[in-house]
This record gives sequence, C-alpha cells and structure tokens, in this order.
Amino acid sequence: MRRILIFFTISLLVLGSVFGICFALSYSKYRKQDISSVSINPDSPNQVYKYKKITYFAPVVAIKSYIDNITFNDLQNRQIAILKEDEPVLKTLLYDYNVKFDLFSNFDELSRYLNSNIDQVGILNFSNLHFRLKTIRFENIDILDRNSNILDYKLKYIQELESSSPKTDESNITQAKITTIGHTGSMIPARLVEYYIRNKFNGDFKRLFLTTKPLFDSMDFVSSTFEAPVLGKGRPCIKCMQFVGADDFMNAIEYSGIDFFSLASNHIMDGGVEALSNTQRKLSEINIKYTGASVINNDDAAKPVLVEINGLKIAYLAFNDTPGREQWAGKNYPGSANISDWEIDENGNTIKYEPNIERIKYFMQKAKDLNPDLIIVIMHWGGVEYTPQPTDYTRLLANLLIKNGADIIFGDHPHWVQEIEYIEGRPVFYSVGNFVFDQDWSIETMQGMTIEVTLYGNKLINYKLHPHQLDLRQNGTIRLLKPNEHEYKQTLNRVYNVSNLE
Repeated sequence: MRRILIFFTISLLVLGSVFGICFALSYSKYRKQDISSVSINPDSPNQVYKYKKITYFAPVVAIKSYIDNITFNDLQNRQIAILKEDEPVLKTLLYDYNVKFDLFSNFDELSRYLNSNIDQVGILNFSNLHFRLKTIRFENIDILDRNSNILDYKLKYIQELESSSPKTDESNITQAKITTIGHTGSMIPARLVEYYIRNKFNGDFKRLFLTTKPLFDSMDFVSSTFEAPVLGKGRPCIKCMQFVGADDFMNAIEYSGIDFFSLASNHIMDGGVEALSNTQRKLSEINIKYTGASVINNDDAAKPVLVEINGLKIAYLAFNDTPGREQWAGKNYPGSANISDWEIDENGNTIKYEPNIERIKYFMQKAKDLNPDLIIVIMHWGGVEYTPQPTDYTRLLANLLIKNGADIIFGDHPHWVQEIEYIEGRPVFYSVGNFVFDQDWSIETMQGMTIEVTLYGNKLINYKLHPHQLDLRQNGTIRLLKPNEHEYKQTLNRVYNVSNLE
C-alpha cells in the first residue's frame, strides 16, 4: 500500500510538472502572438499593412465657357475629353454612366480642343490642372476651395493597396497647398465718388464694398490700385481732373478686404508730396502694404515688396506708364515708379517714348533677389483709353516684363476691361477696368472685373473673372454681378471677344 501511495504521489508530481511546462510554453506563444498583433515587428516577413491611394479628378471647360458645375447625371451618355493616360481609371470610375471619351495624348491637345469647343467638358487628374482650362465644380463642390469637405467630393478613384511596411493613405491633393489671390481695378476716393457718398449716403464709404467684401474675404490676398491720394478733408469737386480724397475714406479701405495697393498711377501726385506721404502713412496705420510711388525717388518708388501668403513668398512690383511726367518719379525727385524714357520738345511734343530696358532688368532683378516663389507686376499703362485692346507699346512692355521674370501681370488705367494674353506661358490681364470710380456715363466704364487666381504650391492652376458694375448714384456701391444677370456675360464677353485663349 505504501508503494502504491509513493508511486501515485510521484506520478502526480510528474504530471504537474509536465502540465506546468506545457502551460508556460503555451502562454509564452500566446503572448508573442498578442504582442506582434499590436506592434510593428520588423523581423516578421509576413506582416501586411493596408492603405489607400486616392486620385482626385476635376471637371474642366474652356476659359470662355459659362458652364460652372457638372454632375454624374450630366456625364450620362456624354463625350468627355480626357488624357489617354487617365482612360483606365476613368473607365472604371464612370462605368455606370456610359460615358464616352475623346482621348488626347497631351494637355496641349486637350486644351486646344476644349477652348475651341466651349460647350464640351473634360476631366483631368488634379495633378494636371492648368490655368489654360477653367476648373469647375462637381456636384456643387469646388475642389479648389481649400475649405471644402474633400471627403464629400465624389470624382475620385480609391485603390486599396498593401505594403510590407506601415504607410499612411496617399492622395494627389493637399488642400493646405491651395492659395487664392485676387486683383481688382482702380479706385479714386474723390470727385463724384466722394460727392454721392457724402450727400446721398451720409458719408458711409464702407457701402462701396458691401457686395465685393465677401468675395475679397474668401481669398487669401487681394490687391488693387489706389489711384489718387487722401489728405485731411480732401478737395471736393465735381468736374475736376485733380483727385484728392479725405482721410475718412481709409475707414472703408480697412473694411474692404483689400490687402495691398499699387500707388503707381497718373493721379497719385495730384495732392503733391504731402498728400502722397499722408496716404502712405494712413495705409501703414491699417497694416496695408503698398509699392509704386515714393516721396524720395524712382528707386524707392519701384522697390519690390515681399509678402507671405499661405506659406508662399510673392514679390509685388508696380509701375505707372501713362503719359504725364509730372507724376513720374526720377533719380532725385518723388512720384510714381516708371520704366520708360520720355522726352518732349519745347512745345510739349513727344520726341522719344520707349522702354528703358536696363531699368526693367534692374527692378526685376531686385524682385528676384528676394527669392520669391512668384513675381507679380501691377501696371498702370496704356496711353490710349476706352478701348478693348492694348496698344502695341503696352504689348511691348508686357513682353519685356515677362521675359525678365514676371509670372503674372495685372493691368489697369484704360477704364475698360481688356484682352487677356498668354506670353511664354504666363498670363497678362491687360486691364481689369474700373472698380471704385465715378465714370457712369457708359456701360463700358461702369463695368470692371476682379481676377481670382488659384495656385497649388507655386503653380498657377486656375483663374476666374468676377465682373462687377458701378451702382454709385442709386445705391452708393459697386455691385458684384451674378452669373444669371445679363451684365455678367456682357462684361466678360468684351474680354473673351478680343482674347485668344487657346
């Protein structure tokens, strides 16, 4: 009996040890599996990580097209212009809509086709967007609006991919890199602008900007031309050609949503050095930067100003090239910045008027020395006013500025909207027309436009034209026109009819 008891005890001990060892091994294996499931194990060759690659596409149309939105239903049984490289993905993405494709080998071919067929629509990979085609909304979502909910945007192709190492989802768009900048026309704080606001609207200059302020506020940065100075109570007049506004106009400028001014104009010296100096001081007091005129000399007047917008460094230059030597700065006297040589005889007749190439190169190099991502030039030019197209001399200046580094040129002074031209792949907006002005004696002088340019990084990928119309006598404002209004197309067609945008 004793032997049996000893044997039974020993057996239990052996079985317990075996069980303990098995449990320990099993628990150890479990722990290893558990740890590897929640942490990265670089030594595990079989680990698989899933991630998404999202490719966004955008609908595009001709610059002159009035199509501004398209839906999946609109694509049904429609011919769509696309690049050959996008065909496999778009066939899959649009399979349910029986879309037919017109295929093009490169962007230039597709752009020429759409700009020649303004009722047609194209679709481009977001990475291929370019300002020569207008990007429009899809299902009422603007992919170029940095604040839009990109997750709700439907024109995208999602691939589920695997990797042997951890990866975040990939996308061909980073919304934070989208920047919008605007430019609008000339403004004067004087003559009938001042008269009507003071006498009909209780001096409320802010009402001038009631309909345009939301547009300006929606952009990252907006520039304009401050054509005439302010000084004290101004010099009220009705039929004068010397413009000097009052200081209280600056309250409206602070409210307007405009961030930057060119002072290069043929009226900036109407109040002399005192008024120019006062205007510069008043702008600085409300934290608005400027260039284009100086109380010192031309070098100071033409000094480029570097601004940082959404991480982009943009150099602004501004020049006045309208006849009127009394307004021009020189080596030792104040005035507006200029880049031409002008000589007259004793009778006041012009005997020489030509670009100063060295001066252009010098000032453009000053801008380049700031290492900007982009150089924008604001030009007050065109000796001939009230025409839809620029003069040959204006075109010559545009070519010289582009060849020496300008990326975008915004022009004004002709008082009408004018042609848009691409020079060496860069846009020149010859005239945006009037903005805050009092020339209400013709529809052409009442209508102007604000240019909205969209950048992705430092690449110009889109621009929009926003027309507006003077409504000074009746409502004391500049009315932003709506697409369904006759005047909207009336304004833009005057630009489109004289512009070759293919």
